Amino acid sequence: MSNLKLLVTLLLLLINNFAIAALPDVLAQHYSPAVILPHYINIKAPKIAEESSQVSISVESIQLSEKESYVTDISFYLSHDPKTAVAQYNLTPTTLAEGLKVRLRMSYGKNILYSVARLSDGSVISGEATIKVVRACNGGS
Repeated sequence: MSNLKLLVTLLLLLINNFAIAALPDVLAQHYSPAVILPHYINIKAPKIAEESSQVSISVESIQLSEKESYVTDISFYLSHDPKTAVAQYNLTPTTLAEGLKVRLRMSYGKNILYSVARLSDGSVISGEATIKVVRACNGGS
């Protein structure tokens, strides 16, 4: 039995190290000491956005660790400033995170969008999408 505990502990350490490598350090520190499980949120976003003023994204699917758990909050961060959430939502057990839609202003060029969600069972999951903006918003018309 102790070998099984050791194996599970090593597996959690490996997952935690992978999650910290996949996310910016500031995000991993913000959600510490929770282990952030990567690739559990599938974000639907355009690979190329024509204009930076409003890029539509949505949460396509979420892999929950337990059937009874639900998303309590979900936040979106951009790679150029991962300290500040560009959108954040607090959810209830009756509110589904899947299908959540948001429009974000992004900078010209390559943007990595990170999504991090806290679950009711205490676990933290994440996902990411890369979006290239080919034309900056001119602020006018």
